[in-house]
Amino acid sequence: MYIAGWFILCKATHFLSALPIAHLANRTGVKHALSISYGLFFLNAIILLFITDFTWLIPIVAILYGLGGVNFSVAYFSCLSRLGNHKHLGHDLSVINRWYNIAMAAGVLAGGLISQIFSIPLTLTIVAILIGISLIPLMLSPEPIKYNQDLNLRRLPFKKIKRDIIGAFGIKWENSTTNDVWVLFLAIFVFAGTPYAGIGLIVSMGMIIAIVATYFAGRLIDKGKGRRLLRIATPISALIHFGRIFVGTPAVAYGYNVASIAPLVGTNMSFNEGMAERGKEISRYQLLYFAMIESIYGFVSTIIWLTVLLTGLIFNSDKLSLQIIFVIASILILLALTERFKSLRPALKKV
Repeated sequence: MYIAGWFILCKATHFLSALPIAHLANRTGVKHALSISYGLFFLNAIILLFITDFTWLIPIVAILYGLGGVNFSVAYFSCLSRLGNHKHLGHDLSVINRWYNIAMAAGVLAGGLISQIFSIPLTLTIVAILIGISLIPLMLSPEPIKYNQDLNLRRLPFKKIKRDIIGAFGIKWENSTTNDVWVLFLAIFVFAGTPYAGIGLIVSMGMIIAIVATYFAGRLIDKGKGRRLLRIATPISALIHFGRIFVGTPAVAYGYNVASIAPLVGTNMSFNEGMAERGKEISRYQLLYFAMIESIYGFVSTIIWLTVLLTGLIFNSDKLSLQIIFVIASILILLALTERFKSLRPALKKV
């Protein structure tokens, strides 16, 4: 119940702050928005070092994490859309995702082992140092992108992006389910004895598979096969989410997680490429478009954790409340198939 409450506060902050963050990025530039997100993550790591002595800071951590996440995501997608080359945007996405997965695999595995063998405070100290170091080049470099965007919601071309919004509900429900609910399910009900090392290993194994999957997904997208990839990967991803309700042992979790990575990568990379290209099409509203996508993420994530909280109270079963989210995800992810991104049409791809 307390975990669900923390996530509700965090994701509600993400939802409510997305549009104000767009105004901030429009005024200061996206590099400054990224710098703010890293600063918030750094502050969070410091606060967590003292959280056992000052438990009243737990809601503050949730708010800061929500603000940091939305700052980063709006800036990241805006940069990708503005700077990515439409001829090989799949390759650009692939390179970014591969480096992300390499860092994630190393970080999660090392963090899990350090927390299991030594202590969580040592892990947080290392995290704070690394974030602090990463802030230095951001603070010293010039602002590469400055905007003068139209941020009036009434002028946003909803007719053109209505299918993007519908699809984003499914994709963002999937993202929150995979990144938060699935990890919590594994930690509590599968790796209960050694959660840090177990989660570290399973996530790292998944990231290694994702490095390979992102490479091939990027090539398929740039060859004009992004829509076909989305059409094939998404139904498989739906079955993956449904099958998660049956995972109960570490051995099954390792195998299942590895097998699930490639379809999920295919679904997300295809849809993200479509959104990045859409941002180019409506360049005057680019920041507002991605802020709306992030507000959708915050909204559906808040609904997810409210559902976890309420179903847990009604059925008196934390496990069942998480399994319900997997079932809903298996249905809603199919909304991604409603997209009509021009960039995913084979005839329009340039190879």
